[in-house]
Amino acid sequence: MAISAPIRPNIKFGKVDISEFAPTVYQVDSSADAVYLFDKGNVYYEGNTQSFFSLIQERICRIRLLNKKAFSDVATIEIPLYTPTKESSNDYEKLTLLEAATYNLENGKIETVKVDKASIFKQVSGNWTTMKFTFPNIKEGSIIEFHYKKVSPRFWDMDDWYFQGAYPRVWSEFHITMPEIFNFTMSRQGYKAIDFDTAVATNQYYSILVQNGTQASETINIQSKAVDRTWGMADVPSLKSENYISTLQNYISCFNFQIASIQLPNMPIKNYQRSWSEVAKELLDDESFGKNISASNGFLSDDLASSVKEKDTLSKLKSIYNYVRDNYTCSKNRGYYQSQTLRQTWKNKKGNTADINLLLIAALRNQGFNADPVLIGTRETLRPSESYPFMSRFNYIVCKVNIS
Repeated sequence: MAISAPIRPNIKFGKVDISEFAPTVYQVDSSADAVYLFDKGNVYYEGNTQSFFSLIQERICRIRLLNKKAFSDVATIEIPLYTPTKESSNDYEKLTLLEAATYNLENGKIETVKVDKASIFKQVSGNWTTMKFTFPNIKEGSIIEFHYKKVSPRFWDMDDWYFQGAYPRVWSEFHITMPEIFNFTMSRQGYKAIDFDTAVATNQYYSILVQNGTQASETINIQSKAVDRTWGMADVPSLKSENYISTLQNYISCFNFQIASIQLPNMPIKNYQRSWSEVAKELLDDESFGKNISASNGFLSDDLASSVKEKDTLSKLKSIYNYVRDNYTCSKNRGYYQSQTLRQTWKNKKGNTADINLLLIAALRNQGFNADPVLIGTRETLRPSESYPFMSRFNYIVCKVNIS
């Protein structure tokens, strides 16, 4: 299918034309402090050496800086990578390409200053590493550009694509080559209409190196039908926060992806799409979430016996809540997985929001209350979907207690 569309720009890193410095204002937003000239995502799969597929995600983006007010927002780039701390994990994401440059028009010629590798920094936090850099030699009128390629064995973990953001975009494009091996559920939101939409049937060929333990490795070649799909939006206005609304992500034009199933040639379908009840059971059986709150947790009994003296139900409930509130420190106020065991939280007297609230639930259950965990998404997260459990839309846990 095809939708009549404006002319797509020629998107290639480093190919900046002198005419791109001419505009001082842009039709999409005449008052913008910065304008994305284009922003393109490209997603596809490759066979890897870990017996399966790697997800490849590329992004190339070019931005015109019009006012120094925008420098702090758009001239520093952060790229998060999942880098698990477990040595046995093969889930490491990595950048195989990162290039960036600042362009200025000086005396009728384009001067290019590339981002030096030495100025790219790593920030490690838990299972995540963020690659961060700031563009050099920027000034009002500069054009900045970056291009990266992220390779991930986490074949299911596709990033959301945002056509829209805090600054206007002259052109935003998302392209994906999806082999029929993979089936994703895609959720689209936002009010802006798609200006360009094409789909082309193709054949893709993949080579996978299968590890056979102590035996010799072997290469498997797989052919799969696939679809090349491209969506584009032209003249996308910015979306700015206003009073009394939740996160802008609930209104922004974007695509979200969740894997539903995979099927290799001549193999049965493996389903990943889960119902709410299946997700709830998995969480309650997970040692980092609900498994241990169902235990007796007798180590809490002595503390609760000395701290909780009330007999009537409501007063006793309040006393247990006050005990946890006054004796434990929350070190991080987002997330719904524990960072440590309940016993470690009890011993350390501190933990993240999941550690503290699950300890509260365990304490209430220890004293005979009907207490359960409840997942919520705070205002900065996307609204949960009733039809499908997009778990990335939750970032907090609270305690629910039934009394009387």
